[in-house]
Formats: sequence, structure tokens, C-alpha cells
Amino acid sequence: MKIAFYGSSLLSSYWNGAATYYRGLLKALSQLGYEITFYEPDVYDRQKNRDIEAPDWCNVVVYEPTPHALMQVAASAREADIVVKASGVGFEDEALLRAVLDHARADALTVFWDVDAPATLGQLRDEPDHPLHHALREIDLVLT
Repeated sequence: MKIAFYGSSLLSSYWNGAATYYRGLLKALSQLGYEITFYEPDVYDRQKNRDIEAPDWCNVVVYEPTPHALMQVAASAREADIVVKASGVGFEDEALLRAVLDHARADALTVFWDVDAPATLGQLRDEPDHPLHHALREIDLVLT
């Protein structure tokens, strides 16, 4: 099974506390036979502050922080059986979520992994029209 994972960074924990969680989970899933591609934007100097090089258990795609590049990587969701969009990616999160959901196959499991639930819940409380309100209806699983 193929997993497309859209997160802040797998390669750098620089201003990114979720990196270690991503690494542990994705390495374990790879050992179970999943084929994983992790998509991360080149933002916040994370690529200059890598903790690890691209691992052999996950294909890592680093993309430019542009709307065009975002749409290109979002289109890759159609190749996956499981599509994960994490919160706090760091570049156009709402647009990325919408694009990933639009490109995911109908039979794919869609997952929203909230890496900062208090912040997300605060946004949802304060912004009744926040795009996540609508997107949650289309998502199969939410993790925190």
C-alpha cells in the first residue's frame, strides 16, 4: 500500500517538533511493508538545518513554496491508498488540504493528523468559516 504524507518536515526538526514523531511512525510503517512518500515544503531554513538525510525507508519530496509546486505535489495524492495531511505544514496549509482532498482517489483513506490540537481547536472556535470546518466532513480519520 502506498502512503502520501504531507507534513512540515521529515528531514529537519528545526522549528519542527513533529519530525521525530513522523520518523518513528513512518519508519515502523515502512517495516510493515508500506511504501511512503513524504512531501515537505522548503520553508523556514529547514533544509539548511537537516538532522538526517533522506532515509531509505521513505521517499522524501522537498518542494518549492509556490502555488504551482503545491498543486504538483497535491496531485500525487491520486497515486496513494492512504493520504495524510498534517497540520502546521508551514506553507498554504488550507490550500494544501483542499488540493490533497480534491486529488485523493475516492477509495483512498484520508487522514488529518493534527500536531497542535490546542492551536487548531482555537482556530476552529474563533473562525467559524475556517476551511477545516468543511474539510473535516470529507476526512475519514483525524489523529492528534
